[in-house]
Amino acid sequence: MDKVVEKAEDVAEMAGSAADKVDKAAEDIAAYLPDGSELQKTAESVDDVAEKIGKDADMAGDLFEKFKTAEDELSSLVDHSGESNEEDDLKQKND
Repeated sequence: MDKVVEKAEDVAEMAGSAADKVDKAAEDIAAYLPDGSELQKTAESVDDVAEKIGKDADMAGDLFEKFKTAEDELSSLVDHSGESNEEDDLKQKND
């Protein structure tokens, strides 16, 4: 499961990085186009979509981080639970 989460996190990071680059390029292009032109409106639409993709990629990255944290906490609880059971077993054997 860790590999799947790591790969998904990598994809989210790449998508966010690509979206940031597209966002910047679309902004730069829109600035050079005639005000109110169809090309400028299209560049601004691309900019808006790229920003949304970037935000979604950031949210996905945050979600993967929370999942990994929860997984680590659960694993720690299971490990500690197993240690308690082993200690109880040793005490019972010694009694």
